[in-house]
Order: sequence, then C-alpha cells, then structure tokens
Amino acid sequence: MKVNKTLSLDYSIVQELQLMKNQSAFVNAAILKRLGGMMSVDPEITTNQLMAALMSRTDCDPFLKKALKLKIKPLY
Repeated sequence: MKVNKTLSLDYSIVQELQLMKNQSAFVNAAILKRLGGMMSVDPEITTNQLMAALMSRTDCDPFLKKALKLKIKPLY
C-alpha cells in the first residue's frame, strides 16, 4: 500500500530529485536504506570514539582493551 505524505525538503534536494525519473521510488529506497542501517557506524565518528566504544564493550578481549587504552588519546 502506498500513502502520499507531504515533507519539507531543502530546495537543492528538490532540484536534484526533479532530474530523476521515479522520485518516489528513489526517496522510498533512501529512507528504507537509512532506517535499515540505524545500527550502522556514523561515517563522521572519529577513530578515538570507535576505539573507546570497542573498549567499553563487555565482549572485548582483555588484551585488546589494554592496547586500546594505551592508544586512545584524551577526548578533551
């Protein structure tokens, strides 16, 4: 089932969408991809943040935790 929905988009995005043949399919696929990847890694996250997150996991190997602790720079 399809539902029409009104959304506010940046003008530049609307201009890009107007160049596409099936705008609805593209937007639908983009939203599904984003919703399906909610647990994915943010590409803007720093390496330090990734290492800290790994180190805080309970299933992280103790040796790896020690190595990460030595490598992680203070975040301040």
